[in-house]
Amino acid sequence: MNPLIELDQTLTLALNGAHTPWLDPVMVFFSKVYVWVPLYLATIVLLFCRLSWRKALIGSLMLIAAFAFTDIFTHWLKEHVFLRLRPCEDPALSGVIHLLEKHGSLYGFPSGHAANTFGFAAASAWLLKRKWWTIPIFCWATLISYSRIYVGKHFLGDVLGGATFGLLAAGAAILLMRMIFKWTNKRCTA
Repeated sequence: MNPLIELDQTLTLALNGAHTPWLDPVMVFFSKVYVWVPLYLATIVLLFCRLSWRKALIGSLMLIAAFAFTDIFTHWLKEHVFLRLRPCEDPALSGVIHLLEKHGSLYGFPSGHAANTFGFAAASAWLLKRKWWTIPIFCWATLISYSRIYVGKHFLGDVLGGATFGLLAAGAAILLMRMIFKWTNKRCTA
């Protein structure tokens, strides 16, 4: 496991070290959760504009539920299962990591930001089924996830683990939405 951890540390330091003064405030900005709220609200409005009200309502509720699930469960995994120190808390990296935010909690695996954004991206892309939405929303999720490495709060492995968890959560939400859509269609046509 040590070679994998060393590779993760090396790649994280390379990604974290690729900073410039003008980009620092941009990455801190994108790293803040409140910045996402307008996009989430706009997505819900878009769902109601593009889908039937029933699908839009179910899809909106599932997006909210998936977000809550990934947020709560990644926090629980960090604090009770994996206990992997954040780069800014790791004694081996504390002097070399470029830290732009307060330390926060000790543990960082998996990244909740990556889980939330990739889960939201995948579920909303499935709902909207439009390339003009899918490509930008996954670019947005990637930017948010990279910002967590850039500000010194996560290892690359934390972000990859969080993104994977978010995609799995979105897959479960999509399966559930399919079942609900099928069930509500039968009830409405009966």
